[in-house]
Amino acid sequence: MSEKTCPHCGRSVREGDKFCIFCGKPLLTDFTKTIKESTEKKGSIIFPPQESRVEGKGEQKEEEEDEVKEEVTPFGSGDLTPPEEKQKKKESIPFDVEEDEELLDTLEMEDEMREQFEMKMELAILYGKKDRLKEKLDKILGDAKSERYELDIDFAKEVNMRLEAIKEVQRELQSQIDEVMERLGTFKLDEFLITIEEKRAQLTELKRKFKLGKIKQNIFEQLKREYATEYRKAQEELEKIRKQVRNWISKLKSEINHEEVKKKLLEGRFNTKEIDKETFEKKKEELLRQIEEFKQKIDVLSNYTGE
Repeated sequence: MSEKTCPHCGRSVREGDKFCIFCGKPLLTDFTKTIKESTEKKGSIIFPPQESRVEGKGEQKEEEEDEVKEEVTPFGSGDLTPPEEKQKKKESIPFDVEEDEELLDTLEMEDEMREQFEMKMELAILYGKKDRLKEKLDKILGDAKSERYELDIDFAKEVNMRLEAIKEVQRELQSQIDEVMERLGTFKLDEFLITIEEKRAQLTELKRKFKLGKIKQNIFEQLKREYATEYRKAQEELEKIRKQVRNWISKLKSEINHEEVKKKLLEGRFNTKEIDKETFEKKKEELLRQIEEFKQKIDVLSNYTGE
């Protein structure tokens, strides 16, 4: 048997070697045979390592690599996410339930606080009516001071009747305002503002007295912690309510947009003669009144955003 040599480097190799132990390149005849056998057994081509090895150890390493390749599940080209990562994504929740509930709790106002804001809005509407009544009253009083009032008895009676009607409505409005004010009591948001100012003043005075030597170190530290804790707590609650108010305003603005769309649709129905003028005017007036009410609520809430 002739001596077997490497076709790449020309050095002598053993008959059973699949790779040259000097240059590490495959011995073509055996390599082709190995590929054929591997393809028949596994249905895929296993590329041999390109590093040099010694007999025995190299074959063992090749077998270990074959075992590793069999265990790994390949994923298609163009898909950069390994299968195990895909599984994690499928099992994962799109949002943290606890965090989401905490966010909702932050944006949703407590019932007591919401009721107080509703009463503030009710008061704003009542005061608006009262201001409009005052304008009418001023006009009637102007008529009562006119020369015609002195000369025309019928006109004077009419003015007096209108004057009495306006005053009666004013008394009714004032009664409603007093009733809402009684239900409102102390506005909770104002309590936080009062606490903040109170604790700020106490901290300032505490620092001043400590510098003057009128308060000892241990007392100073304890009171400072107490005042600062109450101050921060009030600040956090105040900011929480302001955030809820801003969220409320956003919802009211969405409601206004919705009503504006309804108004445009109503105009379209009137223009195509689907509804008559009387129906159009009546429904339009209702929509405008609703829009105005939303705007009044926004005006009230805007005073409490801290912006």
